[in-house]
Amino acid sequence: MDILDFDLEPRSNSTGKCSDYLEVIDGEYIHDDVIFGPQCGQLDVFHLRTFDKKVFIVWVIQNLFLAGWKMTHFHPNSIYFGPISVHFGPF
Repeated sequence: MDILDFDLEPRSNSTGKCSDYLEVIDGEYIHDDVIFGPQCGQLDVFHLRTFDKKVFIVWVIQNLFLAGWKMTHFHPNSIYFGPISVHFGPF
């Protein structure tokens, strides 16, 4: 999985917590392994290694003032013939 753009609200200075964040779970269910997050703020382009052909994406948002995020996912055993692209935000 490649994260192509990532720009969410940064962590709160007072609480150290993210009000808007993204979390990626390697598998189909919420109880599977978390491989990313919860993450907020800005990140450069990066790659996440997934082991399941399905991923569970948790996106918590209160306000979308920044760009959001964009990713692609490809698994060689997927029933789809190409990468799947997901985009949330006003890019």
